Amino acid sequence: MADKLYSLDFVNEMAGGNQDFVNQLLTLFVETVPESIELINEHYENNNLSALGGEAHKLKSTINTVQIPAFSEKIKEMEHIGKTGENIQNLPDLIKEFNEILPAAVAQVKEYLEN
Repeated sequence: MADKLYSLDFVNEMAGGNQDFVNQLLTLFVETVPESIELINEHYENNNLSALGGEAHKLKSTINTVQIPAFSEKIKEMEHIGKTGENIQNLPDLIKEFNEILPAAVAQVKEYLEN
């Protein structure tokens, strides 16, 4: 997956040119998202939809801040499924995509921070 999965437009706008602030936000992203990925997978495996929905809700603002367009709508759908149980048949595909996109985005942001 060579294409850039994230955009820093919103982060840069929020930071107003303060690169230290951008780096802090991105470091927080790299440090917190892997735990959320783990928790969402754990809740999925344990069929704990409400906990999955809650974790998706927490992750939603992070995904929107770092702008991961490939997953911004899908995280909302995961949250909705977790909270309502509606369209649960979509969850396996969402989880599969989630596990492809989010770890790759974290790796890309980590790489950005290291350069």
